[in-house]
Amino acid sequence: MYRPVRLSVYEREYIIGGAEASIRSDGRKETEYRDFSIELGVVSNAYGSARVDLHSDTTVVMTAVKAELVAPLDDRPDEGKVEFSVECSPVVGPGFEGHSSDFIGLGITHLVKKTFLTSPNAFNTKSLCVLSGRQNWCLYVDTLILQMGGNLVDVVMIAIRAALENTRLPRTTIVEEGEVPEIEISDDPTSQIQIDTTGIPLCVTLHKVGIKVLVDARRDEETCSRACMHVIVNQTGKVCGMHMSQGGSFTPKQVLSGVERAVLQSKAMFESIREKINAIDVHRDSISIFLT
Repeated sequence: MYRPVRLSVYEREYIIGGAEASIRSDGRKETEYRDFSIELGVVSNAYGSARVDLHSDTTVVMTAVKAELVAPLDDRPDEGKVEFSVECSPVVGPGFEGHSSDFIGLGITHLVKKTFLTSPNAFNTKSLCVLSGRQNWCLYVDTLILQMGGNLVDVVMIAIRAALENTRLPRTTIVEEGEVPEIEISDDPTSQIQIDTTGIPLCVTLHKVGIKVLVDARRDEETCSRACMHVIVNQTGKVCGMHMSQGGSFTPKQVLSGVERAVLQSKAMFESIREKINAIDVHRDSISIFLT
């Protein structure tokens, strides 16, 4: 999906040999995920935003959500819209210059859109309906890649979910005056509406390095990868989709065990996201109580 890291023959042998011996260079097991941190509300003029840092060989991604009232599609008068875009920062790092960064952004944008299209009940667009057939909310979910240390797609999906959990839409009122109803948008921050993110899935990416299948690969491990599998899993543990890349292949046994591993890993990721967001909310509430 992006230009690989330049490695010598000996470095490749070291990484592949270590993976096959279940000894990764950073000390993790083949099924072990790096810890990550979440910050919310990092973009002041957005309706919701989040920054996710995947620690050790850091991958940093920031997502912001903006919203506006737009006319709905003719065949979906009572549904809103959600638009996704992913771009690379100009300072993301070597291997991402010029058209390379554009290609990466377009590739991940396509994967994210495909994920939400193929995942049943990933997002309830009917909850964005304001005035059926006239005006509904359209969410613009924009993601910026700030730093790349491997496992990019997983981090992008975590950032999207966290940003949507942080999103608050203003309450609207339909005023029936005259022949044409009008929409009044409240500016009261205490009456904002939170988006339902229950169905939004996460991605667990697995790389085949040598004969082993690794989760949460670093960039040097991805460079040595022969095949890549993105497994999309929702909060109930249901597999919503799978995407293959890099042209290689997995054995049927590796696919089955990889999916089982992805389901288990996604459960831990959902729990970790919830714990981190709850900790942020508790900290914020304690500050507001202190100030009052």
